[in-house]
Amino acid sequence: KLIFSKSSARALLSYGVPFQGNSFLALVKDDMMIIYLGAVIGFEKLSIVTFAKKYAEFSIRLIMDNINRVAFPVYSQFQNNKVLLKKSVEKILFYEALFIIPIIIGSVFIFDNLLRLMPGYYVKWQVALISFYFFSFSALFVSLYSPLISLFNAIGKVKLTLIIMIILTGLNWLFIPPLIKLFGFQGISIAFFIISFSFIFVFIKAKATVDFSLKNAFGAPVISTIAMTVYLLLVKFWVSKAVTNNLLLTVLMIVGSASVYFLVIYRIKGRIFLDEIKDLINTQRK
Repeated sequence: KLIFSKSSARALLSYGVPFQGNSFLALVKDDMMIIYLGAVIGFEKLSIVTFAKKYAEFSIRLIMDNINRVAFPVYSQFQNNKVLLKKSVEKILFYEALFIIPIIIGSVFIFDNLLRLMPGYYVKWQVALISFYFFSFSALFVSLYSPLISLFNAIGKVKLTLIIMIILTGLNWLFIPPLIKLFGFQGISIAFFIISFSFIFVFIKAKATVDFSLKNAFGAPVISTIAMTVYLLLVKFWVSKAVTNNLLLTVLMIVGSASVYFLVIYRIKGRIFLDEIKDLINTQRK
């Protein structure tokens, strides 16, 4: 027979309503904002902003989304074991930072060279470079706290996630309109950059929930990225004076920076790092 349980319904709705509320607020924050921007700055300038945002966030869409699909069930599985949950948070943050930080920082140095490789592209899209840089750093901060949003959802703190989404939505509408008036369409990326500093609030809440180590999560990727940045600065502002061929210079920047980055990672993490990568690859194959 048909039975209705108030306690079961209450338990489901207390999680489901805030969880779906996040999706609704994301619609208001992102899609409704696009409609507003099209009306305010016009579709030509909106296309420039969209171009910059799309390529600035390419790496986080490719890496972050896939990692978050793994993060949610892992956190959920270990939510009652604080030790394993702590290690899981550190590992997931580490592997996300391992790829996203160098890709974004590297793209900031290389993107203008890539535009020059395609005939007519630099002349057409160089106006988007400033927005690209601000969107890139915004994407970096967002990618770092994204697994922590999955953490809150997985361990039942979905109301906290809803509060964070409400804050982000409010900040969007608070900063973007006035910054557009001050800086034109470039103000959109500047607003995103400012708003992305909300990652500090997310990290504080996550640390209060699971006392994970920032050093274990970000130490090696950050140190390696610093070494990579020094290499890119040397190539960009010194080697470029001797090497005038843009294709060769771009190859030197990409191959050299990747080599420097992973060599430093290997020096810090040692053989254990390679063994972990092999285990991940073998598990994926199985």
